[in-house]
Amino acid sequence: MQLKPYLSSILKSDKENQDDQAPLRAKEMQKSLELKAIQLEASIAKATSAVAKLTTIYPINFEQVQNALDDLAIQERSLAQLEEIGEQLFPK
Repeated sequence: MQLKPYLSSILKSDKENQDDQAPLRAKEMQKSLELKAIQLEASIAKATSAVAKLTTIYPINFEQVQNALDDLAIQERSLAQLEEIGEQLFPK
C-alpha cells in the first residue's frame, strides 16, 4: 500500500473522508442487520418451544397459548420485515 503524504491527507475535505469510509459503513450496517436477524431467529425458536410446551401441560391455559402464539407471530413478522429491509438496502 502506498501511503499518501501527510499534508495532502490532512488537507483532504471531510466529504472525501466520508466517501472513503462509505463502503465500510455500509458493510457495518449490513452485518448489524444480519446480527439482528439471527437474534430474532433465536427468539422465534424459543417462542416456538414455549408454545409447544404450553400445549403439552394439563390443564391447558388457552389464554397463555394464545398470548404465546401472538408473540411468535409478531417475531416472525418482524423477521420478515427485517429481511425485506435487508433485500432493499443491500441488494445482491
